[in-house]
Amino acid sequence: MGLIGLIAKRERLQFHAGAEMARLAERLGPAAIKLAQAVSARRDLLPATFLEPLGRLQDNVRPITRKQARCILEAAYGQSISRIFRNLGDSPIASGSVAVVFRGTTAEGDDVAIKVVRPGVEASLRADLRCVRLVANVLARRRSFSSIPIVAIVDELAECVLRQCNMELEASAAIEIGQGSAAGVIIPKPRRELSSRHVLVMDFVESEAKFSDRSVEIRTFETCCIELLRAVYRMIFVLGVVHCDLHPGNVGIRSNGDIVLYDFGLVAIVSEGERRLFRELFIAVARRDVAGVAKCIIVSSVGRPPLFDEAGFNQEIGAIVQQRGGQRAGEFSVVNFVRELFEIQRRYKLVGTPGFAGAIWALLMFEGLVRERFPTLDFQAEALPFAISGFLQDHRRLI
Repeated sequence: MGLIGLIAKRERLQFHAGAEMARLAERLGPAAIKLAQAVSARRDLLPATFLEPLGRLQDNVRPITRKQARCILEAAYGQSISRIFRNLGDSPIASGSVAVVFRGTTAEGDDVAIKVVRPGVEASLRADLRCVRLVANVLARRRSFSSIPIVAIVDELAECVLRQCNMELEASAAIEIGQGSAAGVIIPKPRRELSSRHVLVMDFVESEAKFSDRSVEIRTFETCCIELLRAVYRMIFVLGVVHCDLHPGNVGIRSNGDIVLYDFGLVAIVSEGERRLFRELFIAVARRDVAGVAKCIIVSSVGRPPLFDEAGFNQEIGAIVQQRGGQRAGEFSVVNFVRELFEIQRRYKLVGTPGFAGAIWALLMFEGLVRERFPTLDFQAEALPFAISGFLQDHRRLI
């Protein structure tokens, strides 16, 4: 149905195909829903009428009932939730692939958002990931994959995905990103004393519009795009904790122009060494420094095949760097650059580290948010101040 929807010229058929894919993703479970969410954010690449029904999965997946939520909360607290909360909303305010969010009021009268992990979702994810690992084991025995640590890559991915089921880890990520965020980027503050592995309680922070809402005036939208991109670069180059789920359901805009980020379950951890290499990579691309780009990719890769053709690799990297490096705003596309880069890595059997892959995924998700309405946003120019600032920090530490 998805293929029919993509190639069909009739908008009605495209919409029907998208709706069927949304229903199928819900039946298949959280892994399929997460993939559909990522696809639904790419309005710059796929037909809007096909993606419109998929967009429902960003924050309106089939919810659990209020009764189920009460049972989970009472199991987490070991007592009646009436002693913890004055009230709990009758229906969810957001419903994702892994958890459902209700609005409530604490015993002290504070307005909070209560995020509850869906019953059985972790077991479902583990079952999906076991299937993926079985496929990885089969592929690992093939000669064409012999130099790629595909099982290790799948295991790293599985760990990242399963983190979403642990609200204690999400609370830690939200606090760390919140402490490093600039003014104008709002992170709801977790209430650690009321949270547990399956429940996350946060300050309730309302946003008047989704990031994808067309009612947002274009100049306000463009200003928010720049601030959000800077926030992403700050996560990648400075904090090392990167929000990797930037679909429209997780990014809001307030009436004063502030940005609100939600849902910190899917994050990438970028080590200090990976952050340094990422900074070098961005600066090298902007300067069209072929040797610098090739070095960053090779050093950041997980192993190197025994018969690695470094001269051929450098030559192919040089071709895309000369074409993409230093491109003016509106010309540079993260999707195209990454696709070409990954294709070269695949041919030369190089595999990037998980931190590198997570940072690139975050940029791809961000591009899906903004590219359609703000095609001239300059990704390279906005990255340079953060990359250079990181180098200065490294230099000061050495001194």
